[in-house]
Amino acid sequence: MAKIGDEPGLGNNVIFGTSGDDVFLFGDVATLGPGMHGGNDIVDALRGDDRGITGDAIDMVGDARGGNDIVRGGPGNDSFPAPGTSGPVGISGDAMNMRGDSRGGNDMVDGGPGNDWVQGDASGMFDNSRGANDVVLGGPGDDVLWGDASMLQDNARGGNDLVIGGPGNDTIWGDGNLLDPTTHGGPAGRRPGQRWLPVPGRLRP
Repeated sequence: MAKIGDEPGLGNNVIFGTSGDDVFLFGDVATLGPGMHGGNDIVDALRGDDRGITGDAIDMVGDARGGNDIVRGGPGNDSFPAPGTSGPVGISGDAMNMRGDSRGGNDMVDGGPGNDWVQGDASGMFDNSRGANDVVLGGPGDDVLWGDASMLQDNARGGNDLVIGGPGNDTIWGDGNLLDPTTHGGPAGRRPGQRWLPVPGRLRP
């Protein structure tokens, strides 16, 4: 298992993982803090069962702003840690966690072949964080996909996303499946006006 921990900086970066199982691969810095703006990065994890793959950072806090990133999981099951272990899950367009008044970028997040866990903005959005308008692609495999985050808490709000599953048995949420009453999301993570299209695995406003 490869753990990628170097911080490439806040430019428009192109970051590649390894052919192994990468953990924590991000486009800019580990913590994107107040006054910081992530670059428009391309992050490609390549092959392997990768986790914690993000376009900008592990954590975004304060008024941090994410860039407009392209994040690719590549072939492999980019989802959960091995049984009996802990750590990050899946791939996200901006960060693992967004807090404060942080804002996500307009990202394209592609899980690739495999059983993937893919989020347009973050695993968890808290406080007054805001998601952006993302494109989330599952690819072949049994994927779990969110337009914004699996967990939206406090006053967090999602964006207007396009989520496409692909071949396989996919589970798709427009916003998140763990919502506080104050978050901006409809029942079961779908905002009012969202509907299932007749294309299997596809959800859009």
